[in-house]
Amino acid sequence: MRLLPPVLRAARWATASLRTLLHRSHEVIRRGWVALRIASPRVTRALLAALVFIWRLARDSVLGIAQMLRLLFSHASFAAAGRMRTGLARPGRRRAAATAFGLAAGLGLAVFVILLIPPPTPDVTIPVDMTEPTAQPDPQLAEKAVATFKRLPPDKDPVAALPSLTAPEDGVVPGAEPSGEPETRVARAPARPPRPGAGRPPWLAHAVYSPAADGRPMIAVVIDDVGIDQARTARTIDLPAPLTLAFIPYGFNLDRHTGRARERGHELLVHMPMEPTVKAADPGPNALLTGLQSDEIMRRFQWGLGRMEGYVGVSNHMGSKFMARADLLEPLLAEVRGRGLLFLDSRTAIDTMGARLAQRMGIPNIQRDVFLDNELTADDVSARLAQLESIARKRGYAVGIGHPHDVTIDTLADWIPKARERGFLLAPLSALVRRGIDERQRLATAGEANGLLGGAQ
Repeated sequence: MRLLPPVLRAARWATASLRTLLHRSHEVIRRGWVALRIASPRVTRALLAALVFIWRLARDSVLGIAQMLRLLFSHASFAAAGRMRTGLARPGRRRAAATAFGLAAGLGLAVFVILLIPPPTPDVTIPVDMTEPTAQPDPQLAEKAVATFKRLPPDKDPVAALPSLTAPEDGVVPGAEPSGEPETRVARAPARPPRPGAGRPPWLAHAVYSPAADGRPMIAVVIDDVGIDQARTARTIDLPAPLTLAFIPYGFNLDRHTGRARERGHELLVHMPMEPTVKAADPGPNALLTGLQSDEIMRRFQWGLGRMEGYVGVSNHMGSKFMARADLLEPLLAEVRGRGLLFLDSRTAIDTMGARLAQRMGIPNIQRDVFLDNELTADDVSARLAQLESIARKRGYAVGIGHPHDVTIDTLADWIPKARERGFLLAPLSALVRRGIDERQRLATAGEANGLLGGAQ
């Protein structure tokens, strides 16, 4: 019995040390959770939350067992002391065996509780579909725009104020194919904005190289909503270049994704979230809403433009309600013009003012022709791509907008090489804008101003 007090003291010390170790480890995990909560995507945070829950449950179980053992040892010590005083104490072999059995049973129970909880299996794929129901193009809209432009005097031609397409400083001349290189060669856009005094706005300085069309129909494929779903963003960037990728300002890891996209030869847009007419559709945080004050709208717009670098212009995410408000849109387009960017009107509604107002303000602009994936089936996406090819053959160029859905990515991966074999030129968006400006300048010179400037019907 002389060994019982030292054993009890050792047990109390072990339980106290275990309690301290558990509390300290919990504090380390808590601090790591706070750091990862700020830096990690939502899926990682969910996984970490599940792991922290399991850890807390295991910690509470072990602490409870330790407390139970401590009380058990304390009760055993008092009972032993009483038996020693009354002369009823017996040899301690059975008591030591019972104590060891209790300790082993407690630890086994803790392990059983931990193993009973299934491991977390978070879904790392976040399907994102924030597209808005769209209307079909209005043929009368193009006729009205043409008639409006014909009434402008020559000195008020907005395209005439745009920079002339002279040879850039890096030697890459738009529309000229380098000798000795295959047609699909892509020149990388500069990693930094143009130097002051360089004479080129960012929509030209950051433009991706496109070879001469030589009579081939040009197609620009724009992928909206890039940057939210990380796996599909990576798959989209891996598609054959050049595509035009429109990144959502509130996306994740934008610096890494945009840098990799530019290295792969893709062109970049800022996909600005705007208020839709459908109240159930959520454009996301920091969206441009018609009920906000003008200074708050501008603050959000500038915040979105500052979220990434190396882009050529801006497009609207949703925005069927906001894009119909010329009074709210005009200050934003003035900011676009001041920054030397182009504007893509996604045409999420017939009454959109985007392209018409940009045209009036002398901003290089273009419009969407076809939405590729309103219906998420391979047959429907293929049919929309065929429609895009038909428009390009008739007019010489066309703009299609898709989204980073698996069916869209898979269909584009199969369609791009076949479209090139059929004689189409896959081009970045800025190349189509330059083509529209060139055509309009030639028509203005010849006195035949009968088309839209820098934009698609």
